[in-house]
Amino acid sequence: MLNFMRASFSALVLFLITATSAQATTVEALSDRQIIARADFIAFGTVITSQVITEKDWVTTRYVFQVYQPFVGTKVAQIVHIDLPGGKLNDQMQMIVPGTPKLRKGKSYLILAQKDGNRYLPIGLTLGVLTARQTGPKTYMLSRSIDGVHLQPAGNTGNGVTLDLAETSLVNWRQRIQDALGKPASPLPNLAPPGVKP
Repeated sequence: MLNFMRASFSALVLFLITATSAQATTVEALSDRQIIARADFIAFGTVITSQVITEKDWVTTRYVFQVYQPFVGTKVAQIVHIDLPGGKLNDQMQMIVPGTPKLRKGKSYLILAQKDGNRYLPIGLTLGVLTARQTGPKTYMLSRSIDGVHLQPAGNTGNGVTLDLAETSLVNWRQRIQDALGKPASPLPNLAPPGVKP
């Protein structure tokens, strides 16, 4: 009887792990410093609009993103395309990729991405997207979620990786980027980005 209970418990645990894994997208475990080092594009800005693009059997949501605070590979007021997998085709059909953040029109984000042709792909899906919450006229708190993401160490790279999930100010992130790159960051602009909602 005891052996049967152990076998049943083991089978249940295996089922739960399998079910959980099936609901997540595996991405390489990276620290914030590693993400910054890999990024071709780091900027704080606002989503202006979005559209769903279909290519063969794949669906992508393309976000039109206006840069407010440039850090790497961009300049103030530049318009860029941020692409994320999945999207809603119509009321009956959508493609959902676990771990993909849903950006919203008029909301602001810190994006850490790699360049792919004329578009940018956030590193590690949700790892490269931090959502902004306005706390004052020119102050913002940033946070990220890793829901739907399974972090997989790459060899020894992922061992001891520190990924900050606590809400952190834009000013602190600016310093973090500066420290990781070993050069001064550009000063924060005086004006709030258009459309930022608290």
